[in-house]
Amino acid sequence: MKPVIVVERVSKSYHLDRTEVRALQDLDITIEEGEFTALAGPSGSGKTTLLNIIGCIDKPDRGRLVLDGVDVTERSLNSLASVRRERLGYIFQLFNLIPVLTAYENVEYPLLLTNMPGAERRNRVKTLMERVGLAGKSRHKPGQLSGGERQRVAIARALVSGPAAVLADEPTANLDSVTSSEILDLMQELNRERGVVFLFSTHDPRIVSKARRVVRLLDGKILEDTAAAAAAQAEIAVLH
Repeated sequence: MKPVIVVERVSKSYHLDRTEVRALQDLDITIEEGEFTALAGPSGSGKTTLLNIIGCIDKPDRGRLVLDGVDVTERSLNSLASVRRERLGYIFQLFNLIPVLTAYENVEYPLLLTNMPGAERRNRVKTLMERVGLAGKSRHKPGQLSGGERQRVAIARALVSGPAAVLADEPTANLDSVTSSEILDLMQELNRERGVVFLFSTHDPRIVSKARRVVRLLDGKILEDTAAAAAAQAEIAVLH
């Protein structure tokens, strides 16, 4: 399978008053196309920091990052706007929709930053609005939508540019249990249909239980990678 995200020996530290906090310590992780993967761990484990670095929202102190075949290690955050726009989609805990725009306009917005012809833009938005179950809510503004509907708009917006990976930071944190399950089921279906990576930062056991791979972090280090462990056990079984 094609590697979509390659993180090599990435480290990141912050200063809190006079104390240095080592958020990430020499992490290595590769995410391949089609993965549905959770970065799990308690608060302070480094999962959100790692997601922000992969999402080109933050820069590591050292290490290497390759996104969809593009080495972005030495590039500034400002110069990575096109990478963020074309290769990555984002889903946030607080939805981050633009309140004065309709649901349709929120989904369309990333495409307005490109040179995509209007007909193709409209077709993409319409198709995704229908796919996430909001065809009848296109003209509604975020304030007229439920939490689950807002997150469906955010999912459509994340996918509209055809990214290689969607990064989701605690996407179920503000949803009730029933709505969370519906949203997770939808993301699983879209992952299978489109082959796009879904990478979550979460401590929600519902996401962890549905992920096909779980990378557990603690104190900025990978504590366990269940997919890697399973692969190692399978290789051992073949050798014996």
